[in-house]
Amino acid sequence: MYGRGEYDAMRYTVFKGIEIMAALYVPVALLVASLSQYILLFLSNGEYLPASYPVMIVLVVGSIFVSGNVFAVALQNVSKTNIFIISLSAALISNFILSFLLIPSMHLIGAAIGFSSINIASFFIILYYPKNIPYLNMRD
Repeated sequence: MYGRGEYDAMRYTVFKGIEIMAALYVPVALLVASLSQYILLFLSNGEYLPASYPVMIVLVVGSIFVSGNVFAVALQNVSKTNIFIISLSAALISNFILSFLLIPSMHLIGAAIGFSSINIASFFIILYYPKNIPYLNMRD
C-alpha cells in the first residue's frame, strides 16, 4: 500500500487492526488476568499463587497498550525502522531503571512493573511518530 501511494488504505488497515486487537486480545488478556489465581492453582500447587498479581499487572498493562503493536507494524512497512531503535532504547532504559529501583523492595510486583514499562515506553514513542507521518496520521 505504501509503495502504491494508497495512504487512505493504510490508515484504514491500521485502524481496523487496532479494532481487531482490541476486540480479540483485550478481552482474552483481561479474562486470563482475572482468572490468573485459578489458572496458576490448576497448573501448579499453591506455591505459585503469589505470582498471580504480577501476571495480572503484565496482562492488564499489555492489553491497555496493545494498539502500539499495530502502529509498530505500520511503521515497519513504511521503512521507519530508526523509530524502533529509539523505542527499544527507551523501553530498555525504563525496564532497567524501574527493575533496579522496584525489585529490591517489591520483588515480583516490582519485576512486573519494570517489565510492563517496556510496553508503556514503546507505546508512547511509537504513538508519537505516526502523528508526524501524514499517511499514518489518524486525524487526517
